[in-house]
Amino acid sequence: MNLLNQYIVALTHLYGAVHKNEIVETYNAQNEKSISVKDVEKQLRNPSAEVEKRFTFAEGNYFISEAVAIFDDLEELIVREKGNPRYYPSKNELLKDGDLIALKKLKNTGISSVV
Repeated sequence: MNLLNQYIVALTHLYGAVHKNEIVETYNAQNEKSISVKDVEKQLRNPSAEVEKRFTFAEGNYFISEAVAIFDDLEELIVREKGNPRYYPSKNELLKDGDLIALKKLKNTGISSVV
């Protein structure tokens, strides 16, 4: 899986839903080679099978987890999370495992996470 797709999956699993701009900002902050919003928009228009296989789906300007797609309303989630601080793990921590197991540590931080 390419690096952009790894970020899409990891950030979506971390937050439940992630806006295209947040993907770009996080990716660019942690990598020497930058991406643009257009790179993420291509994935939003035509998500790769790799991403969808990991229960991550495109909805508008967001990637959402399967749990959000089934159990939550995206708009409600956005309102509920607005103003809450975001936890940004290091690149290695974020990408070491694109599924929920690597991000379970968040339970102990006191920072809300939707998974």
